[in-house]
Amino acid sequence: MHSEGSRVPLRVLAVSAYEDINVGGAERYVFETIARLRHQGFEVWHLHTGVANQGANLTIPWNFFSGGFHPAWPRQIEQLLKQRRPDVVYAHFTVPGLVDVVVRRAQACGIPVCLVYHSDVTGPEWYRRLLGIMYYRLVGLKTLRGASTLLVSSPEYFRASPWLAQLPGKSIYFAPPGVDDVIGLGHRIPCDPYLLFVGKSGVSSKGFHLLYRAWLHLRTEFPDVGLVTVGSVPNRAYPGVRFLGHIDVRAKLADIYASALVTVLPSMSSAESFGMVLAEALVAGCPVVGANIGGIPALISPGENGYLFPPGKCSALTEMLTKAIQENEQLRANLRKVDYAKRFGWDITAQQVVTSLLTTVYSYRSGHNISL
Repeated sequence: MHSEGSRVPLRVLAVSAYEDINVGGAERYVFETIARLRHQGFEVWHLHTGVANQGANLTIPWNFFSGGFHPAWPRQIEQLLKQRRPDVVYAHFTVPGLVDVVVRRAQACGIPVCLVYHSDVTGPEWYRRLLGIMYYRLVGLKTLRGASTLLVSSPEYFRASPWLAQLPGKSIYFAPPGVDDVIGLGHRIPCDPYLLFVGKSGVSSKGFHLLYRAWLHLRTEFPDVGLVTVGSVPNRAYPGVRFLGHIDVRAKLADIYASALVTVLPSMSSAESFGMVLAEALVAGCPVVGANIGGIPALISPGENGYLFPPGKCSALTEMLTKAIQENEQLRANLRKVDYAKRFGWDITAQQVVTSLLTTVYSYRSGHNISL
């Protein structure tokens, strides 16, 4: 990909707190889109806080909750920006720290920033919500305002976030995460019926404890329906649940999705900006039930592919699971009418990223009277 009137590749500095794609969906987003940017001819460097940090030599951060910071970073990052002189910074906001510093140093160096906003800094606990509010008022809103453009997973999440609502006039683009092609190849294997939870069941904001209670109620009517989880195993005991742990083979995960009665995402925090597991389930042909919070409503059309319920309400979750089980075959038939694999394809996501990056560069240079 070349700048207009030039044969020099567009130089992009990608920034994210973490690099390991096993950390979460945001890291997968970074990995998949960077690979496609490079394939299209962009010259991309990836700055992160991991050991293999592209020679940036960032000092190891002081960690606070899931974020991190070090006072040496501003000088180190400014030096890196002046050495590399990227045309645009492609930053991924997941946790406070690195991206906050990069946005400020990029502004100082006259480099535009396209910021992918993955989720709010918050949580279900009062102290996490309070820390989130303090962060935005002291640091976060200035970071968001310092970005030239923002990429958000969906219009639904843009409307749900109280902090994005405070950015009038900001250029906003929408680019939901993609789903690996192999997920759409899952086979529905004959087995005992089960509800599926994929994620960190030990993290309270994911709401697994709520799903467990709903499942116990559900078994009075559907005694044969089990509860299966994929992901980290919680410290506390949940009798009767089948914990599969991490599934590294994506084809196996695809079969698990395809064979489930319903995939459930009972999140209790607005930090759930998209719900990647729901997108994967839909691609695999499995109906879904999710909390009506954050960006989850962007994925669920009640009565068509699943159901929504008020977050934290066990009785409502039980009711929606009952409906999803009773209407399971009709919901599956509805899913077959929609090409979810195309809707959530990484190539489509990457193209939306390309559009936002090019627009960011051209708009910034035009506004600053810089010739391309």
